[in-house]
Amino acid sequence: MSLQTRFYKWLPRLQAPPTWGIDPVPAEHRRLRWFDIFVLWSSLGVGLLVLEAGALLVPGLSLPQALLAILVGTAIGTLLLALVGVLGSDCGVPTMVLLRPVFGRRGSYLATIFNIVQLIGWTAFELWVIGLAADQVGQALFGFSNHYLWVAVFSVWCTLLALGGPLMVVREWLEKFGIWIVYSVTIWMTVYLFTRYDIIALLNRPGTGEMPFWLGVDLVAAMPISWLPLVADYNRFVRRSRDSFWGTYFGFALTNVWFYTLGALFLLTANVSEPTPDHLITAIMTMTGGIVALAVILVDETDNAFADIYSAAISIQNISHKSVNVS
Repeated sequence: MSLQTRFYKWLPRLQAPPTWGIDPVPAEHRRLRWFDIFVLWSSLGVGLLVLEAGALLVPGLSLPQALLAILVGTAIGTLLLALVGVLGSDCGVPTMVLLRPVFGRRGSYLATIFNIVQLIGWTAFELWVIGLAADQVGQALFGFSNHYLWVAVFSVWCTLLALGGPLMVVREWLEKFGIWIVYSVTIWMTVYLFTRYDIIALLNRPGTGEMPFWLGVDLVAAMPISWLPLVADYNRFVRRSRDSFWGTYFGFALTNVWFYTLGALFLLTANVSEPTPDHLITAIMTMTGGIVALAVILVDETDNAFADIYSAAISIQNISHKSVNVS
């Protein structure tokens, strides 16, 4: 009995979706539509790391330059992400398996090994950031501080999400609860910044020139491109190619632009020259309702760690599972 089957046996109220490992998903079981994949990639575009990346754009770039770099970088990077997602929905297999027709089965193993290593690294980094933010929230609400305990708690939660699989995460968590709470908090953070600070003055403030414009574009484009090795792992469950493309493109582009912009604004309003996780976390917590906002972003950040864990497991199967027909 697989771990995923045991997971659903433990939670009998949830119906276990069919699973195929890295075998092509049959057409009748590609259940995700445009809105489903929009919600998934919109959620994966949200995160504390995206805020951190947005903060790196300023004050090296002026705010108008940063906004233009965010739009251009998002358009370029998300286009590549969506195109690879279409390959996943057309063939019904994960990204690493898509490399087999190009490099051969054994040739795909090298890329797979690199992918597994980087996913383990990203998982560790995500959990470290989540633990840092959770520790801040715990201190503010309960006077309790234990970074490593929070890392352990969220490690277990993210592993359970990975055992549930993409269909459960999208249909049972994100669409019913997660994404709507995130949107509400993000709107509140935006309203707070635009009503409390003089945005016009920030737009007129010159940059220091330390950040070249195209380097800023590259920094923004790197975020969606970093998801390329994972995108087909989820888009293989999408029914139609056009749903895969537009759902991925608009979903990720929306929150990528939004959170890069918020990161830049939070840094400018905090008046610090060197952004660190502590600076941005403190800036969010000092706003009205900031603890709630940080807690919601923190919970949504677990989706990113879930994706890293799930895709690492799928990538391992590309090495252990020899015969897969990619059509």
